[in-house]
Amino acid sequence: MTGDFNLEPDDPLHARMGAPFADGTPRLADAWMAMHPGVPHPGTFKLYEKDFPEQPELHCDFIFVSEDLVPRVSAVRVDRDTQAADHQPVILTLD
Repeated sequence: MTGDFNLEPDDPLHARMGAPFADGTPRLADAWMAMHPGVPHPGTFKLYEKDFPEQPELHCDFIFVSEDLVPRVSAVRVDRDTQAADHQPVILTLD
């Protein structure tokens, strides 16, 4: 599951994404956190299109994978250079 979730990584709703399912479906894991434990999410919004110069970058675009896919995640990165859209692409590589 991927997209702009309109919340920061420390928002309780981000943690809720990884909550267990009642039917035993594998939990979801934030792919960035799985590949980069302890490394803050890079900014993905308001890098180039700011409403005012000192507006902070936001960290609101995520890729969540099921826990059974976590071992196949070989890379997750944010393209911080492109200005093709108002959000930066988050790129996932699976083996």
